[in-house]
Amino acid sequence: MTEVVGAVDVRTSQAPLHGRVAVVTGSTGGLGFAIAEGLAQAGCRIMLNGIQPHSRVEAMCGELESRTGVPVAYHEANVGDTSAVAGLVKTTLERFGAIDILVNNAVVRHFSPIVDFLPEHWDAALAVNLSAAFHAVRLALPNMRKRNFGRFFNMTSVYGSRGTINRVDYVTNQSGSARFHACGRARKP
Repeated sequence: MTEVVGAVDVRTSQAPLHGRVAVVTGSTGGLGFAIAEGLAQAGCRIMLNGIQPHSRVEAMCGELESRTGVPVAYHEANVGDTSAVAGLVKTTLERFGAIDILVNNAVVRHFSPIVDFLPEHWDAALAVNLSAAFHAVRLALPNMRKRNFGRFFNMTSVYGSRGTINRVDYVTNQSGSARFHACGRARKP
């Protein structure tokens, strides 16, 4: 028999985040799913989010749920739409009763020189990469404050601190996201 040192069964109250609820936007693959998976392994109930139809994500939810023992749900929503962000928050609160951890991970990117950059691509990037995080935090914060617990994470990258050719939307939004997060951490004097 092999002993696993430091392992915690997430089905028990020993899991570090047992019973907490995490919402991860842009979480049907890649980094977003890895974050959701890690939070589930730590005991969080999970609300996944993406733009894929529910039928394409249902098996993923079931597999993660059976592997970790925590409830996993999915809310299809394009977070570039403010009402869709509101729907995500509302659905999570209805399903799980709380939002303890919010990870703003959804992102869109377009590659083009500024002179050729389509205005609709700029608007979409602002909506998903920056405005969605603002609206999700704004809508989740009252529940977090009422319960005296909450954490939010706005995923950003090194591109937020330097310019890069043909990445004007992503660089601009990553800079804004980093500054927004700093404002969100600020406390009243």
